[in-house]
Amino acid sequence: MAGCERCWGDAFSRSYGTGRSQAECYQEILLERKDTPCSPRDQAGQFWDEENQCDIRDGRRKENSGVAANSQTTPQGQNAQSSTSPVA
Repeated sequence: MAGCERCWGDAFSRSYGTGRSQAECYQEILLERKDTPCSPRDQAGQFWDEENQCDIRDGRRKENSGVAANSQTTPQGQNAQSSTSPVA
């Protein structure tokens, strides 16, 4: 699993006020919250896929989502399918 976005953001705030590194504060926060971890949604932060209820960094999608596993979104927001067929 990728790191927790909520804890990383909180570590930034803590490091800003203390002069310590964000990474040091992040480790400290993870230890503080080990008994009450953040929810999957909090952990994913901006990477939470509301429709599929998952962290898109994990690469998991619900089977009925209608999104192909090999599809990518172009900068214009259009889906582009990867293809193995040669281009003529």
